Amino acid sequence: MKFGMAEQDITPKLGIFQGGYGFRDHGAEGIRDPLAVVAAVIGQGKRRVMLCSFDLVYIDESLIKKARQSLSKKFGIAPMDMIFHATHTHSAPEPRRTSDQWNEKNTEYAKTLLPALDGAIADAIASMKTCSVSCVEDAADFNVYRRRFKEGQMTMSPNYEVPVDKRVRGLVFTAKNGRRLGIIYTYNCHMNVCGDYEISADFAGWARAAIRRDLKCPSLYLQGCCGDVRPRMVNEEGTGFRRGSTDDVRDCGEQLAGAVIRGAKNKKRVSPALGCSATRISLPLKPAPPMKQLRALIKSGSSEKKWANILLKHLCAGKKPITKQPYDMQALKLGKDVVLLFLQGEVVSEYATLLEKYYPDLNLWCHGYSHAALNYIPTSHILAEGGYEASSYMYARKPISGPYGAGLEKDIFAAANKLIQALGK
Repeated sequence: MKFGMAEQDITPKLGIFQGGYGFRDHGAEGIRDPLAVVAAVIGQGKRRVMLCSFDLVYIDESLIKKARQSLSKKFGIAPMDMIFHATHTHSAPEPRRTSDQWNEKNTEYAKTLLPALDGAIADAIASMKTCSVSCVEDAADFNVYRRRFKEGQMTMSPNYEVPVDKRVRGLVFTAKNGRRLGIIYTYNCHMNVCGDYEISADFAGWARAAIRRDLKCPSLYLQGCCGDVRPRMVNEEGTGFRRGSTDDVRDCGEQLAGAVIRGAKNKKRVSPALGCSATRISLPLKPAPPMKQLRALIKSGSSEKKWANILLKHLCAGKKPITKQPYDMQALKLGKDVVLLFLQGEVVSEYATLLEKYYPDLNLWCHGYSHAALNYIPTSHILAEGGYEASSYMYARKPISGPYGAGLEKDIFAAANKLIQALGK
């Protein structure tokens, strides 16, 4: 196996609008730390696979299409052997316009992302060396479950009774001379320590700098399935969340890097193997409510008003609503029993828990925030409980018929099984 990793700076200019929070009403005022796109290229025999991670809240579908059309030919990588991932930092710009939080600087910034990826891939390929692969594992303790019932309603509040995954897992790629070529690692925590007007890669940016400082190599962070897990920045009473500070971001980043650094001292070598599989499925949506109900929602001023208005106009025009959501998934094999699963959207943590239980013999990593931007992917019991993660369909700017319907988990699990089986033993 051969491996190379490189990064390119994608830090924007001040004044650009940031994504992640709807309250921001003007552009960025400062830069807390730089943003980057990190690309890893893994080769075995004639095959190459590219994995990239952007310090962005999400990735735009047009960027993925352009990369697969142009960069795949340039670098000799099959289009579906290219995997795209976002760290989901809430302190970076959006790559496309989805709201009024946009200006000319955002438009110009979006044009810089493909050239930056091009440069990162080129540098990664130039740095490729024959390598060994080792697994590392340790833990970091700054995440917490964020769903809690209060007075009969589901709220976004710290919930210490629901366990969350504290593991920090990684893969270290080492050249024959003992030099580390790069580290791919993962943790399960929303990247929203801060919510201000400072550009930031959040804790992954600080961790990247600390790993380079102490281990003398680049690193690529992969976000877990953390749709319902966030940093444990809580108020004095411990009952609600607060906005974090620069010190908080630094502390979380140093914790995360510390786990990787400790793990690297006790790494376990694995047999290198390379495989990649991909699929697109359709997730079911619930049927559209009657027009009378939609009109009532609009008049009531409920949180569903915007969605109801879009859908009602669509139905009144005699058009059919969208009843299925296209959903992209990929699997990457990087060792005999090491499989990384890439899921679209803001996937809640239960998916990772259930999938790992189903494959006890695999070192299975599960990641959300991969492929093009999408809303939350809840489980059936979260849909029944309600709350923010269950109702994100309301923020779609298209005439979808409603929230996800029955069969959601079954379809995702079945597709995951086919992807894993396609990788072979």
